[in-house]
Amino acid sequence: MLPNVIRFSGHYALVKLMQYGMMFWLPFILTTQLHTGALLTGILAVLFEIGGILGGIFSGIVSDKIGSRTLVIMPMLVISIPLLILFKFGAYASNYLTYVSVPICGFLIIGANSLISTTVAADLAENGVEGKSSVSTVAGIIDGVGSLGAGLG
Repeated sequence: MLPNVIRFSGHYALVKLMQYGMMFWLPFILTTQLHTGALLTGILAVLFEIGGILGGIFSGIVSDKIGSRTLVIMPMLVISIPLLILFKFGAYASNYLTYVSVPICGFLIIGANSLISTTVAADLAENGVEGKSSVSTVAGIIDGVGSLGAGLG
């Protein structure tokens, strides 16, 4: 087995669980607990994804510039934890906290997700066994374990 594949697979399972949790539960939480209308719920769900697009681009550019994927992924995930807590408890205090925290959570969570599922998988395979191409295998293992984690959560 290539080094670090199991470790990043476990990380990806948790990141994918966070992403899918936000993506699938966000509309339910917004409509049942915050009593937002269908239009606002849809807008916030799209803002989560737009934040993710920008996060994926940003994390890729920064990780290429500094030459380390982990130094980009870890801060993104650590910062996302208090934001998720803020969303959970602060959303009741102010709708503006929701409008700000949802796209930033998308930026951080999906940005980290993008790096792990693509670039980290390619890096791990590149640094693996000499003479053998294992990019597809590593990407499949990481994504498969990620999907398992998201499904079990």
